[in-house]
Amino acid sequence: MSGVISLLTILLAVVGFVALLAVLFRPGKRLAALAVFVAASVGMGALDDWRAQIDPAHAAERQAKKDAEASKPVTGTAPTPPPVPKVAPVVSKVDEGEFIPRSMPGDKGRYYLMESRKEGDIIKTLHKRIGVDSTVWTRSEINCKRWKVRDIGDSEDGPTAIKSNPTKWYDLVEGSSKSDLVNFVCR
Repeated sequence: MSGVISLLTILLAVVGFVALLAVLFRPGKRLAALAVFVAASVGMGALDDWRAQIDPAHAAERQAKKDAEASKPVTGTAPTPPPVPKVAPVVSKVDEGEFIPRSMPGDKGRYYLMESRKEGDIIKTLHKRIGVDSTVWTRSEINCKRWKVRDIGDSEDGPTAIKSNPTKWYDLVEGSSKSDLVNFVCR
């Protein structure tokens, strides 16, 4: 009888494993496969309980495992959790900034607004262009009322490396990256 129970346990384990694979790889059949997996797991537990009732050697083996687990001495203290960082890690979407859509095709770069803050009628921005060969960060000032912009400085070494060297205020060229930046910021 013990051999039959062992075979049934193995069969239920195989059925449960196949059902688990179906849950993972067959999206349309997930609910049914999950039900089969749970049923197989419950069945295995029930078979083990039934085997313990019929087979005294198996019951003694189960009890010995329980006793050994219960008699294990509790040693030491709980492991110390890793230190919690003071600043939450930066999420990549935040690190990329807000994507600035381009109005004209052809530029292989992607533009992202990293910072934007209003001071009076002027909006101060930091944006970056991720190009084929390099990434450039640029600080600009935008006057939405007059539809003018001036560049404060740029750097390929990151925003902290930008040296202030402001240009004069200039008019925008429709379809340019600056025009798209101003349209995006002044929306």
